[in-house]
Amino acid sequence: MKKVVLSVFAVLVVFAASAQFKGGVKAGVNMAKISTDIDGLGSDSENGTSFHVGVYGVFALSDALAVQPELLYNSIKGSDSDITVNFLSIPVMVTYTFAERFNVQVGPQYGFVLSSDPSEAKDDMKGDFTLNLGAGAAFGKFNVTARYGIGLSNVTDIDGVDTKINNFQISLGYQLFGE
Repeated sequence: MKKVVLSVFAVLVVFAASAQFKGGVKAGVNMAKISTDIDGLGSDSENGTSFHVGVYGVFALSDALAVQPELLYNSIKGSDSDITVNFLSIPVMVTYTFAERFNVQVGPQYGFVLSSDPSEAKDDMKGDFTLNLGAGAAFGKFNVTARYGIGLSNVTDIDGVDTKINNFQISLGYQLFGE
């Protein structure tokens, strides 16, 4: 995991060398739905509410197109389960901006399991691969994003159990540097 974090940091440093780079902090609410299929018997949880916090960078490829890597602490909780899983998530979004302020986003995200509550549940968890779709708007140094993450991978490491996480996020961001 250290290699991945260092790689993301190195990419951000390279992007920062460009005059087209900006970045900041963001935080918000997660509303997750955890779907579990045990030997063909599926069940869905209700949306559980938790939070995310992290940093983002935006590398402009043109006036309208940009790449936005992020590093987020994502807490995911199913409302009818007593399990909370905390991930270090790395989304890499491609954004298309229109009307100077609004954007649409799409991109992959990988989440590394950091911890869980109860702690023994972490032993049965593995990384989460997600496809994110979203939209956002910028208002000066502030930005707002709504994003839906479609869980593509099984996050459990238990035979016969297939668990996926779908997550709706609302974020408020603040640009710290760049134009």
